[in-house]
Amino acid sequence: MEKIIHNYELVVLTTADSTEDVLGASFTKLINTIEAFGGALLIKDDWGNLRLQYLINKKRVAKYFLLEYVGPAELPVELERLIRIDNTFLRFLTVCLEKNVSDIEELKAAAESRALLRKDKISAIKQENV
Repeated sequence: MEKIIHNYELVVLTTADSTEDVLGASFTKLINTIEAFGGALLIKDDWGNLRLQYLINKKRVAKYFLLEYVGPAELPVELERLIRIDNTFLRFLTVCLEKNVSDIEELKAAAESRALLRKDKISAIKQENV
C-alpha cells in the first residue's frame, strides 16, 4: 500500500549572523530527514534578512527561509523536533497546504511560481524597512 503524502510549507527564522556552514549543516539535516521519510523537497526559498516586529532572543533582525515539501503526516512532527533542538533556528511555522497529493511535478511547478510572486513582495517589504 502506498503512503498518503501531503504538501507542507515550513517557514523558519534563523539568526542573522549564522554562517553559511552552520546554516548548510542545519538545512542538510532537515532535507535528509524529508528524504528519509519518503518525502521530497519542492523548493527552498531564502528570503534574506528582515527586521523583526519584536525582539526574539534580544535580536532585531532574522534570516527567513521557506521550505515547501511533500511527505507523510509524521514528517512535520520530526522536522519540528529537529528544529527545536537546533540553536540556529529562532522560530518556525508549518502549514499543510494540500492533503493527499499525487502529482509531485505539478506541485513543484506551482511552488516555483509562488516563489517568484513572493520575491516581489519580499523586495517591497525590504524597501519599506530601509
